[in-house]
Amino acid sequence: MESIQTKLIFVISSIIIVVILAFLLSSTSRTNNILNDDSQNILTSAADYHANIIDDNFRSTEQSVGTIFNYANKRAETYTAFLEDETERDHYTYDVSELGKSIAENTRGAMAVYLRYNPKDYGPISGFWYTINLADNSWQPSIPTDMSLYEEDDLEHVGWYYIPIAAGEPMWMDPYFNANLGVSMISYIIPYYYKGVTVGIIGMDISMDLLKESVSQVSVYETGRAFLIDKEGNVIYHEAYPDGMNYDELPESDQAYFQSVLSLGIDEPKVFQSRDNAQQKLILKELKNGMLLGIYAPLQEINAPQDFLLMQQFIISAVILVFAVLIALVWVKTITQPLKKMTAVAEHYANGDFSEEMSIESEDEIGILSQSLQTMSTSLQKQLRLAASANRAKSDFLANMSHEIRTPINTILGMNEMILQESKEQEILEYSANIKSAGKTLLSLINSILDFSKIEDGKMEILPVNYATASMINNLVISIWERAKAKGIKFSVSVDDTLPCKLCGDDIRITQIIQNLLTNAVKYTQKGSITFTIREQARDSENIDLFVSVKDTGIGIRKEDLGKLFESFERIEERRNRNIEGTGLGMAIVNRLLPMMGSELHVESEYGVGSEFYFVLRQGIVDSQPIGNYVERLHKSAALSKHLTRLKAPNAKVLVVDDNEMNLKVAKNLLKLNSIEPDLANSGPEAIEKICGKDYDIVFLDHMMPRMDGIETLQTLREQNLLPEKTTVIALTANAIVGAKEFYLAAGFDDYLSKPIEITHMEELLIRYLPDGSYSLVMLTTPESKDASPTDNTPQTEASPDQMPQAAPPADKASVESSGDFIEELTKLGLQASIGLQYAANDRDFYRELLISFASDEAKKAEAIRQDFAEKNYKDYQTRVHALKSTSKTIGANELSAMALEQEMAAKNEDIPTIEAKIEALLTTYRQVAETIQSVISGKPLMEAAEEEISMEDYQEQLSAVAKLLKTFEVAEAETRLKELSRFHCQGVSLSEQLKVILTALDDFDVEHATELLSTLLNQK
Repeated sequence: MESIQTKLIFVISSIIIVVILAFLLSSTSRTNNILNDDSQNILTSAADYHANIIDDNFRSTEQSVGTIFNYANKRAETYTAFLEDETERDHYTYDVSELGKSIAENTRGAMAVYLRYNPKDYGPISGFWYTINLADNSWQPSIPTDMSLYEEDDLEHVGWYYIPIAAGEPMWMDPYFNANLGVSMISYIIPYYYKGVTVGIIGMDISMDLLKESVSQVSVYETGRAFLIDKEGNVIYHEAYPDGMNYDELPESDQAYFQSVLSLGIDEPKVFQSRDNAQQKLILKELKNGMLLGIYAPLQEINAPQDFLLMQQFIISAVILVFAVLIALVWVKTITQPLKKMTAVAEHYANGDFSEEMSIESEDEIGILSQSLQTMSTSLQKQLRLAASANRAKSDFLANMSHEIRTPINTILGMNEMILQESKEQEILEYSANIKSAGKTLLSLINSILDFSKIEDGKMEILPVNYATASMINNLVISIWERAKAKGIKFSVSVDDTLPCKLCGDDIRITQIIQNLLTNAVKYTQKGSITFTIREQARDSENIDLFVSVKDTGIGIRKEDLGKLFESFERIEERRNRNIEGTGLGMAIVNRLLPMMGSELHVESEYGVGSEFYFVLRQGIVDSQPIGNYVERLHKSAALSKHLTRLKAPNAKVLVVDDNEMNLKVAKNLLKLNSIEPDLANSGPEAIEKICGKDYDIVFLDHMMPRMDGIETLQTLREQNLLPEKTTVIALTANAIVGAKEFYLAAGFDDYLSKPIEITHMEELLIRYLPDGSYSLVMLTTPESKDASPTDNTPQTEASPDQMPQAAPPADKASVESSGDFIEELTKLGLQASIGLQYAANDRDFYRELLISFASDEAKKAEAIRQDFAEKNYKDYQTRVHALKSTSKTIGANELSAMALEQEMAAKNEDIPTIEAKIEALLTTYRQVAETIQSVISGKPLMEAAEEEISMEDYQEQLSAVAKLLKTFEVAEAETRLKELSRFHCQGVSLSEQLKVILTALDDFDVEHATELLSTLLNQK
């Protein structure tokens, strides 16, 4: 036999080795994760940075063409007959060409700018075409292409005209080689329509050399580079093909490489096989014109720091291991020597010899142990005598315990119920709910004895209540499956997925009956399986007959013993089952309770093979909606209600229809939390158009919209057979009142969702109506679990012990840090900002965005409300205040929402006196809320900002900045800065009047005149 010293050395050495190995594994894993995250961040940051640089070039071109396009539209108001009068069109073309040339001169990389008129109406070479002379960078007019030489389907020569016209929207054209200039180009073209007439196109060509130069300068790690391709695999730039190469002309190996690249996801760094068959990490970014920018680095360079760190860790670990083992050897000897002596004395004690004394003198635990053993030796016989006396007392105590223990249990449950009723803290409520569940279970065990007495005395009552079918089944399964698993018994559950989700009956007694049957099955089954079945046997409009069965492969019952089965305090084959606990009351109680509920228990048993206990019980139907897979249903509702999971459905096709832009923004951002990118429509006709062009899974359709409301839109879709059969239409409404669901179902909707939208309610509808397999449930990060895990929504008809549902951990408490920020300030000023933040899914930035949107729209929307009132257009007035009611509640302006509701009801009931009496109060409150939001968001009161003085030096500096913006035709930014300056005074003079004339010129798109006026101001003292 090995000594304790040997064992200690072995155990300690093993622990040291395990700890070191665990350290190596964890540090290796951690190092790998850190370096992997670093490489992900490096590649992603590089890709974002360089993609943004390239997209800036595209944005600059788009802005330039947009400026020419806007100017052309503006000048059309001056040359009103330019489409019919050739002379006026020539003047018009000249004005536009001069601005186009000026803008092209200031657009980086521009090679050509043009306006081409519709050749069918204005001739095949009509318009203007300016191109750059690369020799001296001057811009010269060129003879436009004669479009009469080519057919419309000759896309190679005239596709630059007919493709944008066919598309009907601004677009980037595919790259092409300009033989005249000897450079590759890419074009941005805007179709030009005026008063329903196809005028032509306005466009600009930019050099591809800019893009190639930007891509060629990319460098990550030591040898990491970038490439640029289009979505057909044509190479725009690669270090192996600096001048680009068509896909069809590439070698087969490179064709396979770039084809594989195209299959990768956007914005997701992936380890990939390079062109030379080495491992590389690559990320793709999609540019504004649809091209793909790829940035890659060799995996060997990325992993080099990891290899070096791992070698260091192995060396350090080896040194630590040697020193730790040596120290352990010395330490173990100091412990084992006194233990050997104590072992010898203990052997004497075991033989009944207490004469020898422990003589170890030390102040540590071993010394204390030796003294304790010595004391024990003198008192052991006395304790043996006391133990016999205590055993008799225990027997007397157990005889009275079952009745007396009810009082403290009931006290605990009663006090706990007060906590449930009065506490507002979610975490306390969750703990209290667990206490309640455990206490009820304990009480049911004690009550089993007293229940039988009640039944005998006729005092037992059946108390029907509404209960959730899935919850009751789940509680039964959870209560028994662990015991079955511990005995190695297969526990199967077969639940009819068409059962109603809510029933009416005494679920406490039903649970008690089934639990007794399941408990007995586990007790008397040593191997094999137990099957719990609950299914529909029959139903009518109000009731359902449930067939409940518990079948086991246990010891079975002899025919002669069946009569004893339901006798109180009687156990079958007591000698054989003496090791199985039980009072003999369980089956007696079951047999007495079922008749009280209009049922009876049936038994089929074969001795040595197994038994089946079953009954049929009638229950009232409260909600006939099927429970589906009960485990899945319960987990979904529990997880969503506690915010433990989030639905993810990136492929879901969803349309949101609402005439209010803020409501659309809210719905879009909430759906983004579910990885859904919805389509948006702001009217009934637009919704019909989108539905005709795409098969949606779900359409969220607003009820109250001007001109064509949601009900009219749905009726049109159904009457004209425009709505696909699989598409679910859900009403969006701010009228969350009793009977709303019935109203919308009667109108043809499949369901309804109240506004302001709550994320949990929306997710429940998505789960209910999205096709099976189109979504997953992802576990949110909690303090106990750092990783998210998807939950498949595939139904299961049978649950084994390993698949049984577990009690969900408590959800994290939502908290909002509002101290010292705009949330706290808004709350102080009367807004219920915390509620508004909840409607924004606790996203502070999004809530801030909603506030800004609400405040900035106030003037326009208030004017629309006032105009409807003035024109006595009470139908649209009702729609607008209805929208205000919803948006106000969304941001937490509940007082304003209530006032809007009152006006909505007045308009609906044609209560004109109420509208006239309270419209001004509504609009005043609306303005005050908007001003409050603006003052808090900007950080200063509005009146203070309006009266603020600006120095002449700062004024001149701001004007100079605006002048630079006008020089580069960044008109929108210049106009924004001038409007901001208009709020100030300078040397006692209001700047609003000074800058008004410049802003007017910009409104007329007369940039030249605005520049002249600005120069005059800059020269003032």
